[in-house]
Amino acid sequence: MALNPQPGENIVEIGSGKGALTAVMVKKGCRVTAIEFDSELISVLEHKFNNVNNFTLLAKDFLTVTSADLPSRFKLIGNIPYNITTVILEKLFEFKKAVSNAVFTVQSEVADRLTASPGARANGSFTIIMQAGFDIKAMFRVHPGAFKPVPAVGSTVIKLKPVSREPEDFENFKTFVRGCFRQKRKTLNNSMQLGLNLPKKECESMIEQIGKQDNIRSEQLSFDDYLNLYELWCDLR
Repeated sequence: MALNPQPGENIVEIGSGKGALTAVMVKKGCRVTAIEFDSELISVLEHKFNNVNNFTLLAKDFLTVTSADLPSRFKLIGNIPYNITTVILEKLFEFKKAVSNAVFTVQSEVADRLTASPGARANGSFTIIMQAGFDIKAMFRVHPGAFKPVPAVGSTVIKLKPVSREPEDFENFKTFVRGCFRQKRKTLNNSMQLGLNLPKKECESMIEQIGKQDNIRSEQLSFDDYLNLYELWCDLR
């Protein structure tokens, strides 16, 4: 198992379903906190793990969970619903200090975005924002036939390890990065003008100061490039 759960460790599982993976971790002696929102699946889990001492059920939507609901230190695992993947992953920043590492199964397209390198078409604002808080690695792909019902898309298992790269005002940084990708098919200069409401000459100057050509596109920059560009933008305000 990519998470490498050990006896006695706290494991938080997002979307435990019918508890197949949960049962493996409970049997290993992990202290498992299962988060499940579906009322039918909650009933299944309550029956399956009745009187199991190292199992706790948190019947909540993960997006409403707070640090007070969870252990002070834990590993995180889950098969993330495709329709809310980005929202769930961005919520991880709330728990970053408590998470030692996380392993998720996500849509392969999302995994490609998370692990995209500068210059790749998949490199976007979501890539840069997540890189501020996590080192992310694609572990392996999962064939659709491994799931029931069979999804129409492929899945990939990813591993996230928390790091500390966020600027002090992280919300402001996210606004800046999203503005830089406002018009991804255009040059970074044009995107910054439109997304951040900046004069052309200021955009040209900032891009030049980070050592890039004026015709560079948003996806060609690295996280460090965006951090440097952000600091210049803050100086202008």
